[in-house]
Amino acid sequence: GLDYLPAFFHRWLKEPGRIVLLAWMKDRVVALESALLVDGGQTVVFQGRRVVSDLRGSGIAGVLHSHVTSYIRSQYPEVCAVRMSRGDHPSERILSKYRLVAKEAIVSVCCEAADLSAFITELRSKTHSSCRGAVTLSQHQAETLILSDHVISNLLPGKTIINDWEPLKPVEANLEVLRRRELTFIADHESEPSALSLGTPPYAVPY
Repeated sequence: GLDYLPAFFHRWLKEPGRIVLLAWMKDRVVALESALLVDGGQTVVFQGRRVVSDLRGSGIAGVLHSHVTSYIRSQYPEVCAVRMSRGDHPSERILSKYRLVAKEAIVSVCCEAADLSAFITELRSKTHSSCRGAVTLSQHQAETLILSDHVISNLLPGKTIINDWEPLKPVEANLEVLRRRELTFIADHESEPSALSLGTPPYAVPY
């Protein structure tokens, strides 16, 4: 399917500040969870929790998460905050433990290749005539904007950079994490933009 984990797993094993723990049972891997240290090591972002299909609902995910949390507490005592992204609606129990930072809606649009040109033309017809079009920013321009008060206050949901399921604070220490992602930054203006987008490079999805 469209699961990103097969494409990211080996990159994760080499990434600085990344922890990947596997759960084994009867000579096979049955679960995985990863955590990324961000904000200069003060925050951990949980990612990629997976359990094999025949053991889901058996409590393995909870046990593994508890183990990962205990490991982080013992090995990284400077961590004082936790962040995560979820693709489902969190339960009341989850919401009672965590503060909701932001919500995102994902809209998937499909069209035939032959209709792509007409589709783009229709989208452009709905934009304001005063719009100058998209500007691709240099790395320096993008990093300067991300740390600016204007972007933080007006464009970042919950004053948080959310890139590909990674919620990050807009602080200097997290710029290196963004550089590793090889992003393309697009805005409508080079200064004080009203729109800013982070484009991730495509990755091969095994079928």
